[in-house]
Amino acid sequence: MLCLSSCGGAPPKQTYLYVGQVIPPAGTPISWQGAVAQFKVQDDGTLLAVDLPIPNSFTPFYFAVAPSNQLVLASDGREIQEFQIQSDGILTGETPLVPIGGSLAFAPNGQFAVVLDTPNQTLTSYSVARDGVLTLVDTVSAGDSYLVSPTQTIVDPSGKFAYINDSNGNTILGYSLSPTGSLAPIGSFPIGAVQPLQLTYSPKGLLYIANGSPGTLASYSINHANGTITPVGTPVIYHPSGLFWMSFDPRGRYAYTGGDLEIDQFTVDASTGTLTPNGVLPLSQEVRAGSVDPSGRFLFATLNDGTVSQFKIDSNGTLIPNGSVSLETGSLGQTLSFAQR
Repeated sequence: MLCLSSCGGAPPKQTYLYVGQVIPPAGTPISWQGAVAQFKVQDDGTLLAVDLPIPNSFTPFYFAVAPSNQLVLASDGREIQEFQIQSDGILTGETPLVPIGGSLAFAPNGQFAVVLDTPNQTLTSYSVARDGVLTLVDTVSAGDSYLVSPTQTIVDPSGKFAYINDSNGNTILGYSLSPTGSLAPIGSFPIGAVQPLQLTYSPKGLLYIANGSPGTLASYSINHANGTITPVGTPVIYHPSGLFWMSFDPRGRYAYTGGDLEIDQFTVDASTGTLTPNGVLPLSQEVRAGSVDPSGRFLFATLNDGTVSQFKIDSNGTLIPNGSVSLETGSLGQTLSFAQR
């Protein structure tokens, strides 16, 4: 018997993709522009634009969707803007907030946000009210180098710890995040003679660090009692030109990374988290950002020609090209994030 919506149960959620796009200055005076392009992910893995706003002076280099899928925080490296996600996926509001900072991350319960201020080398936690109001909780030091090096912060899946990369010191800095949102340093973890460029969690709970000079992908387990991290397995060599992003499918079976002119594909060992190369997809343009969608069926990547490439993921984790869409003329996609409504 065919069961329609009258059979009960919640209807499936619609997935939306948000692309933080920036337009580099073309002359003098120097004036950057940007906007958040908004797309509906259709059943066949293609993107349908629901809003391509006119670029303005705000350039969204960093982006974080709240676990509630109702709120977005975006940053240009200093200024933070807040957006509300409507039931049709369209972003409204674009409200400037008092906090300053770059990389942003929500705790899994959505009650706190952690913001990294790279120029001032501080990490700050905020409580997040249901209406999106941020209230300062705590600020701690985020590095002691005279060079401005920390660029990314993430919160672990348990919500108990936050980590940032220090590419100048070749270390990962760890912090505890208390139930009230307070931060406290828990240590500096050397990772060898490499530069940590990107931090990513796998669905299995491992912390993966993408390094440059040379390009390697290394995995670490997290001690859930004290937040210390320990290497797991042997780092995998990645494209020597460096890494811009890393993403896993929701079940943690496959991983993808992007660099200059390719997307590297990996299978993930179910017990150890070890990465095994699963093919390289060459591309004609530099890959700036990429991510697997929440269904695990598709991957989207922004290229240096101002397009978003669409890929299907087959049963072996291999990417199959599925067309592309264009951003605003002159725009480059800097970050990708999903929400489900």
